[in-house]
Amino acid sequence: KCQGAAISQNKRGSSNSKYIQKERRTQLKRREVRQQCPSWRVHSVQESRDNQKKRGPMNPQGGKAFGVLKAQQEESLNSLNKEFLDDPKYNTDEDLAEKLEMFKKKYLEFDLNAQGDIDIMALKRMLEKLGAAKTHLELKKMITEVTGGMSETISYRDFVRMMLGKRSAIFKIILMYEEKAKEKDEKPPGPPPKKIIADLP
Repeated sequence: KCQGAAISQNKRGSSNSKYIQKERRTQLKRREVRQQCPSWRVHSVQESRDNQKKRGPMNPQGGKAFGVLKAQQEESLNSLNKEFLDDPKYNTDEDLAEKLEMFKKKYLEFDLNAQGDIDIMALKRMLEKLGAAKTHLELKKMITEVTGGMSETISYRDFVRMMLGKRSAIFKIILMYEEKAKEKDEKPPGPPPKKIIADLP
C-alpha cells in the first residue's frame, strides 16, 4: 500500500511540474509575440500616457524631487513678490517687503498643487490643521471670495491681493487670527527676566 501511495504521489508531482513548465513556455511565447509586434508597443506606450493624464501631474511627497519642487516654487514666489514691490498700487504700503516675505512663508506651508496654487483639498487640510475645519461648500465659497469666481484654485497673486486688500475675507481673518495666536504663544528664549519692585502689583 505504502509503495502504491508513493508512486501515486510521484505521478502527481510529475504532472504538476509538467503543467508549470507548460505555463511558463506559454507566457514566454506571448511575451515574444508582444515584443515583435510594433502595433502592440505603440498601443502600450499610448495606454501608459493616457493613464498618466488620468492620474494627473506627479506630486512628489518627499526626497530630492520634493526639495527641488519646493525650491522652484519659492523662486517663483520671490519673482512675484518683486512685482508687488515694483507695483505703484502697493509699493507705498508700509513694511511691504516684510509683509510679502511673511505671506510667502505662510503660502508655502500649504500643500501646493503642481501649478503652485492652493486647491480645495490643500485649503481643507490647512484649515483642519488650524482647528477651523469647513464643509466642502464653505471651502468653495472661500475660494470664490478670494478669486472673485475666476478660478477654482487660489494663486499666489490672489493670496497677496487678499492679504493686502481692505476686504475682510473669511480666509484672511482665519490666517490673521492664527498668526496673532502664534505670536501670543511664542515665549522669549532663555530664563525669564528677574522681577523688580516696580513690577509688583
